[in-house]
Amino acid sequence: MPFFLVMTFLFYQMFSGEGHSGLFSGINLGVHEMGHLFVCFQDGTLCSAGGTLLQIAAPIISVFILIRGGEFFGVPFCGLWLASNLFEISTYMADATKMELPLVTVGGGEGGHDWNTIFSNLGLLPYDQMIAQFTATLAFSLAVASLVLCGYLLYRMKKVSS
Repeated sequence: MPFFLVMTFLFYQMFSGEGHSGLFSGINLGVHEMGHLFVCFQDGTLCSAGGTLLQIAAPIISVFILIRGGEFFGVPFCGLWLASNLFEISTYMADATKMELPLVTVGGGEGGHDWNTIFSNLGLLPYDQMIAQFTATLAFSLAVASLVLCGYLLYRMKKVSS
């Protein structure tokens, strides 16, 4: 039960609209910047997308590792982690045209706006708000599904132990 309460709190923190970054934000930023380093030999779209790609891949890879080890309660936690990534990505996407968010780059220096570069190179910049909204909706849906899965696992555990 405490696990479900923590998950619910993280969900609330993520979607409360009060600007809370939550437990995952620092991890997400570090993973994002590491993703850029993995593809720094590339220019343009792939280099810009590297941060987001690793940001999405890390929780998905973690799910497979946890399932392989029989740690099923980690799956909804990783789902919530992925949802937080998608929610933060949607915020960054929505800023692609205005470019008002402060940017962080590895080692300081001038870095470009990833999603401005990606959307511009793909001809999707006029659709940044629509894509960002879709991504935010996906994040919310995944977070709800993670909470439901957590509740289901608790229910099954209680039923088996009875």
